Amino acid sequence: MPREPVSTDLVSRLSTSTPGQPSSQQEVLVELRRVILAGNAPPGTPIPLDEVARFFDCSLIPLRESLQTLLGEGLGEDHAQAG
Repeated sequence: MPREPVSTDLVSRLSTSTPGQPSSQQEVLVELRRVILAGNAPPGTPIPLDEVARFFDCSLIPLRESLQTLLGEGLGEDHAQAG
């Protein structure tokens, strides 16, 4: 039986050093990595792309680049929605 994703409010655990200004891809990467390594995003935690991009005031491109880096580091799994 597949495991149900853990539901947490990932966005509430994020912080930014540049509130009110667009964040760089590097800042997005560092902050997502921090949240994951701190245990604030347990395995199975969905990452709401639109909400995270809105929080960092960035487009989806730097967010997706950050996620690809984290996947390459073994800090996540890609569970893309089929369909």
